[in-house]
Amino acid sequence: MKCCPASILDRFNAIKVINVMGLRLNGRSVPWLLQTRKFINITSPRYTAGRPVILNENQLIRYLPNYTNKGDEEVTRRKKLHEPNGPKFHELPLNQNILDGLSTNFAEYKNSTPLQQRIINALMKSGVSFIVRGWNGSGKSFGAMLSTLSMYFEALKFLKHNPVAGKPVQSGCQVLFIVPNDNLAAQYQFWIERLLHGITEKEELQHIYKILTLTPASLDSFQNRPPYIGITTFPNLQHCIKKNQPILKQFTSQLQLLIVDESDLVIPDHGRSRRLSSPEILADKIFLSSFIQLCKKNLRINMDDENVGGMGIHSQLHGKGSIPTMVFMSASNSKNGVNYLSRYITDQLGIIGIDRKHQWYWNLTSTPSVFHYLIKAQAEPKTTKVTLTNLPYEFVRFNNSMHSIGDNNFSYNNSEAVLQIFAQSVPRILNIEAKKSKLENNILKCVMIVLPKEFNPHSFCNQYKGFAVGNRFWQCRTLSTESLNFSTNLNNVVFVANPSEIRGLHLPSITHIFHLWSTFSGVAYQHIAGRLGAMGQTGKIFNFIIPDYYKSNDFKKTDFRRCILFMLQRVGIRPKSYEFDDEHF
Repeated sequence: MKCCPASILDRFNAIKVINVMGLRLNGRSVPWLLQTRKFINITSPRYTAGRPVILNENQLIRYLPNYTNKGDEEVTRRKKLHEPNGPKFHELPLNQNILDGLSTNFAEYKNSTPLQQRIINALMKSGVSFIVRGWNGSGKSFGAMLSTLSMYFEALKFLKHNPVAGKPVQSGCQVLFIVPNDNLAAQYQFWIERLLHGITEKEELQHIYKILTLTPASLDSFQNRPPYIGITTFPNLQHCIKKNQPILKQFTSQLQLLIVDESDLVIPDHGRSRRLSSPEILADKIFLSSFIQLCKKNLRINMDDENVGGMGIHSQLHGKGSIPTMVFMSASNSKNGVNYLSRYITDQLGIIGIDRKHQWYWNLTSTPSVFHYLIKAQAEPKTTKVTLTNLPYEFVRFNNSMHSIGDNNFSYNNSEAVLQIFAQSVPRILNIEAKKSKLENNILKCVMIVLPKEFNPHSFCNQYKGFAVGNRFWQCRTLSTESLNFSTNLNNVVFVANPSEIRGLHLPSITHIFHLWSTFSGVAYQHIAGRLGAMGQTGKIFNFIIPDYYKSNDFKKTDFRRCILFMLQRVGIRPKSYEFDDEHF
């Protein structure tokens, strides 16, 4: 999408975000910008509001009445034409230790994704704060983690040739990851330990990274032995700010790089009001601004060259100022977020993928190997039998009343009856999928159940211990940090979670998701469905609708099928018709 003409931008906002075609800012040349244009899109935001949903011609083909599977092949072909695989990791500016760890411990990842290429180059070369919008499973978190670990080993290399500079840990926490939940923090921990297995000693890991929790032991460890990379969650950091914990001054005064994962949950842009009704846990509205102000207050502006060089981070992060270099990553970032961040980042702000919001190869449709289904479940009167039927597809035109309904969540009248219907539906689909996997020579390993926020996953697992399907028993397990397993060898497990617990997670053993539809938020569905299809993997997501127990007054006045199809349409999804080959359906 093209930027708006410069004439409609006021001077104050225009200087905040550099236009990629311009080479001067306030009369000063920025020659380093020419070196970054290939991997980071630095452009001006569009200052408009209330834009309707835009569907280009490639998107519209998926909604035409005469749409066929041949159209899928065309979409896939054009996707590959526009966004091929990124370069191999050894072609990117990563430290050799990181490349060795990738080839040894992540052998399944041969090539980077186009988005990883942009993130790694921007972090390692430009030193510019930037905001990223990329499809789910595009490797945003993994690419950022590789870059920060590479910075650590570059610091060690510097110290080897400059022993007078001192140890890296003496300068405190240099990089801070902020994530929405403990599960995503555990995933970062798993990635780091797996990547560095056989490369660093186990004792050295505590100097490289630590997870900040609210326990006294964790706070003391951060205070006295700060790591190079800190990882914490929105709630934990928010609690530290409210309680004015002494540790805040310790690491904000040394912080050089701040990476906010799933940043749309903390940026109070205009889309936040729409997400307030979604099942995700949002951070406090002033959380981000409070933390940035804290960094401004505590960060040492006049850092001597020995300390900065000793960490080796100044060579990567050119921008030395009153706030650290900041990176914001999410599949739901928008230009409103760019406008908000421009209040604090007043020199240069890069954007990656923001202009591609409505491009079909930059969203959920970028993973054509993931199939979406919409199934209505109903209990027959006076019996316990459940009937499953496909909801027929139709193109839904834009309608303001449906738009408002689509942004409101709804709940159920009888949660116990709803769970009984849902618990009967899941094993029946599993039975069909197990038969198909044998015929197609695919292994059906693990699945995930996503319940509305009013349902408790622990209660579900206690009530339904598991599902017997054929000669296999699928054990129900909550998605807690104690039970998380990022191995690809896990089998016969049903992970049960709420939407707020799965943000950003990549569990490679999961191939199917069973989602009990409870919200019309396109943002929420995008992140639920995004748990599949990472790095080109295949998968299926089954959306179950149980309309007999909806209690929303708005929903009773409106065709629920059209509302749900409208929300799927907003994220570029056309559900397929599922083939029920079981006679009981």
